[in-house]
Amino acid sequence: MKIIQRAFYFSLILTAAVFTAAFLAHGFPALSLIPFLITLFWALAEHRHWYWATTPAWIGLVLLLLLANSLKIHWVYLLLGILTGLTAWDISRWMRLTGRAQRLEDESAIVRTHLRRLGGVLLFGFLLSLLGINLQVKISFGWAFLLGLIPILALNRVVAYLRRA
Repeated sequence: MKIIQRAFYFSLILTAAVFTAAFLAHGFPALSLIPFLITLFWALAEHRHWYWATTPAWIGLVLLLLLANSLKIHWVYLLLGILTGLTAWDISRWMRLTGRAQRLEDESAIVRTHLRRLGGVLLFGFLLSLLGINLQVKISFGWAFLLGLIPILALNRVVAYLRRA
C-alpha cells in the first residue's frame, strides 16, 4: 500500500474516532455509530473505485458536524473531526487526479510535497480556527467585510503562485 493510501485510511480512521468519541463523551451512544458507518462506506467506496461516493460521504460528515453542533458538543471535537475529514477528502481527490496521469516522474517526491503542503494548510487552518473561536472583537459591518475580503484576495494570490510553481 502506498503512503498516500495509508494517509487516506488513517485520516478516515481518525475522523471516525474523533466523531465517535465526541458523541460518546457527550452522552449520545446511538449517534456514535453514524460516523463509523459514513467512514466505512467511504473506505469501501475508495477501495472499489466508486469515486462518485466521495462527495456524498464528505457531505454526510458536514451534516454530522451540524448535528453535533446543535447538540452542543465541544468545539474541539468538531474542529478536529472536520479537519481530519477534509484531509481524507483532499487525499481522495488527489489520488483520483494522479491516478489519471499517464506517467509520474518521482512519484514519492510528489506525494511527500503534497502531504507536506496539506499538513501546513491543516496546521494553519487549525491555528486560525483556534484564533477565531477564542478571539472576540466588536467591529462594524464595513470593517468585517474588509477584513473578510483581505484573506480571500490573499488566498487568490497563493493559489495563483502555487499554480505557477
